[in-house]
Amino acid sequence: PGFSADDTLLAVTTVSFDIAGLELYLPLICGGKVVIADRAQVLDGFALIELLKECKATVLQATPTLWQMLMEAGLSDQPGLKMLCGGEPLPKELARKLLSIGGELWNMYGPTETTIWSSVARIEDGDAPIHIGHPIANTQLYILDAQERIAPIGVVGELYIGGDGLANGYF
Repeated sequence: PGFSADDTLLAVTTVSFDIAGLELYLPLICGGKVVIADRAQVLDGFALIELLKECKATVLQATPTLWQMLMEAGLSDQPGLKMLCGGEPLPKELARKLLSIGGELWNMYGPTETTIWSSVARIEDGDAPIHIGHPIANTQLYILDAQERIAPIGVVGELYIGGDGLANGYF
């Protein structure tokens, strides 16, 4: 999705989850700003919306559950906000609601053992299928069949992920 020195990321994830690495280090590496929400703010949609406005956040990474809480608390009019959604499947209805408030909506996918994200998809049409997108740099995605052979397009299989983000020796 991109991040620059002009961006402010509102961090909402406890440090015991891998995504906190993104929330804390990405802004610092890029010369941007990170604002860390406290636990009480993360649990209160109204307080989190207030903090979002106060800090003028341009990026927020959250689970669909947290995005839903923000929508129920009245989140609206966020034309400059990059909304990163991950950790759970993104429901179409929620995607439609998020798209209606403006900004960019991104569906992020990646199990913890692949170090935060493996793939990304920009969601621009709330009526289109929601998918995990394409692999990020230095990552490969494969669909393998029951015999662990690459499955043809359209054949159901299991997702295998490879690349620099995967822990060495991980099977």
